[in-house]
Amino acid sequence: MDRSGYYSSDRNMRNIIYDILRNWWVPLLFAFGISLVAESALSLFYRPMYTSSTTVAVTSKARTANNYSSYNQNSSTAQILTSILTSTTMKKLVVQELGMDSFDAHLKVSTLSSTNILNISVTADNPRSAYIILRTLMKKYPEISQYIIQNSTLDVLEEARIPYGPSNGINTREFKKKAFLAALALAVFVMGLYSHMRDTIYSEEDIASKLDISVFSSIPHESKYKTIKEYIKHGKKSVLISNVSSSYLFVEAFYKLRTKLEYVMGKKDHKVLLITSVRENEGKSSVAANTALALASGGKKVLLIDCDLRNPSQNKLFEIKPEKGSEFADYLYGRCPFEEAVWKDDRYGLNLMVSRIPRENSVEILSNPSMEKLIENMRKEMDYIILDTSPMLLTADAEHLLRHADAALLVIKQNYSSAININDATDILTSYKAELLGCVFNDVHHGIFEKGQKAYYGKGRYTGQYEINAAAENMYEQQDS
Repeated sequence: MDRSGYYSSDRNMRNIIYDILRNWWVPLLFAFGISLVAESALSLFYRPMYTSSTTVAVTSKARTANNYSSYNQNSSTAQILTSILTSTTMKKLVVQELGMDSFDAHLKVSTLSSTNILNISVTADNPRSAYIILRTLMKKYPEISQYIIQNSTLDVLEEARIPYGPSNGINTREFKKKAFLAALALAVFVMGLYSHMRDTIYSEEDIASKLDISVFSSIPHESKYKTIKEYIKHGKKSVLISNVSSSYLFVEAFYKLRTKLEYVMGKKDHKVLLITSVRENEGKSSVAANTALALASGGKKVLLIDCDLRNPSQNKLFEIKPEKGSEFADYLYGRCPFEEAVWKDDRYGLNLMVSRIPRENSVEILSNPSMEKLIENMRKEMDYIILDTSPMLLTADAEHLLRHADAALLVIKQNYSSAININDATDILTSYKAELLGCVFNDVHHGIFEKGQKAYYGKGRYTGQYEINAAAENMYEQQDS
């Protein structure tokens, strides 16, 4: 039995639920806002109405011996009286009696089923108006009925009273509750529909079934803020494997990536690695920085070049402030020597060429002959050269730099770019001589229905020991300095 369709549908439903739960605050905020709007609309448009009513019985003045005949006569008379009470003539008499401009009220006369009992009610926007109109109506009806039915009378069973509250009263709390729940349901439905239609990548199974690229490495989500205090301050903080607070899983993922890169690129003597993404904010710069750190920590000489000149990020990640005139773009223009443009981290043997000022003419800068000359010279000096390029969906910078690269990695953030855009980028990457090694599945959250490694190793002995060793190493380095 083929269960592929069932599993695909099941994964899709889990992904939708995961999307909604991950962004739980969106439907709640929407529902809360709608409930406030509903309350405001209620106070603005709600018009309280008041109803005064009386109950009467229609009886004949001349009672007959035949009860059945008397009952039929009274029922027929009740129907006639109903027509009289609701007639235009009756309303005109009431308007004249009260000195009103118009009969600004709703009159209703109903007959109790199979009886001669009438219920007469008047609804108006003022409780006293409703009561007075009804009393005037009962006072004036004989003036008309005496010409139509002379042998019948109305016996009052229940007197009219001034209403104490509106007849169309609304429970504000209940109204807000219903508005909140309706808005919440609508928001959840829209989020679910949007999640279903986006066709993004949630898992490695999605990559295998939807994309024309294989998984080279998977990087788990790493929070920038480890404590509530850090989250409240929301200060700028880079996520690097050199940070003492970085989790074991995050660091180990890049060490595995390093091992795989050394093996794959070493077989063909590849040195220049291009790292790009489909869209911005997929974490390509962080992946490039941590890949460079992982390679350098293994004793390799690494040069990381920030080629994303439109939105340079490596200077922020490594907290570098290049002096004016000594940026990577300045070197390509020949405004400074290589020694001034390169920043060296002797702790890891890492070399960086960064920029700080965004450049709109990035393609023109990267087309400078100095770029090709730089790559050729660094092939002799470095073990690895990593090019952090602009997103492929936004600029052609990555395509231009592919001619200098030996291999390429495409960073795909979980649940971010559409499968169509990723496949388009893959087609472009495979059309150049640089070998597409695969994708780095980045910022991966384990679903609420899935058991990831974090459940077993995230807070265990391995993580704790790693963090203790890292803290101790950091302390000894500070003492030595």
